[in-house]
Amino acid sequence: MQTLNNYRTYEPEVQSATGSKFLGTVFGYAAIGFLVTAAVALLTGYLFTSVIPIDVASDTYLGLIIGASILQIVLIFWITFGVFRRGGNLIIPFALFTIAMGILLSALTLTMDWYLIGMTFGLTCLVFGAMAAVGYFSKVNLSGLLIVGMGLLIGSIFLSLINWFIGSDQLGWIVTFASFGAIMLITAFDVWRIRRISESGQASKNLALYCAFNIYIDFIYMFMRIAMILSRVRRR
Repeated sequence: MQTLNNYRTYEPEVQSATGSKFLGTVFGYAAIGFLVTAAVALLTGYLFTSVIPIDVASDTYLGLIIGASILQIVLIFWITFGVFRRGGNLIIPFALFTIAMGILLSALTLTMDWYLIGMTFGLTCLVFGAMAAVGYFSKVNLSGLLIVGMGLLIGSIFLSLINWFIGSDQLGWIVTFASFGAIMLITAFDVWRIRRISESGQASKNLALYCAFNIYIDFIYMFMRIAMILSRVRRR
């Protein structure tokens, strides 16, 4: 009986330690993904500005961008449905996705000044950190943030299609800030959901990779939105 009582006394501490390990694993995978994407983006930008001859660079780069975009669509389905398969391993599609994203983000190294890229990264870290803190420390159910965030995201996509035909600068700003607000809300929800998963004791390597993939997407999409905002401000 004494042993059982001791087990019950320390059980919350064991669950807390397991949850912390899961969170560390998730953010560790996401951080590695960021580093891989940054390295690939820098390397690709360097190759197409300093190594590959300019007469073949444009066509080759366009083909690379198209190929990376198609690959990402395939990998999203692989990761999304692969998390539910037993015996599957998501490390390969996750790694491939970070490489493909690096190829796509290399366009920023070709079109944006380095100080602007650095400013974008710094602001992204601040905003992402703030929303992650909201999600992690929140004591209430944040499922509503996902509904609002997805609504804003779908609305911004719909408006961007309309703006593609009319070319309104004002509507462009609305789309930009709506999509930025969407990813802020979704980031808070994702971190809250990951904390809930860590507390449930349902941790696994594939689940950690899937959660890391969500965090990775949130950060990258937020980075792209902030880059767009700063670029639009600079052009005014």
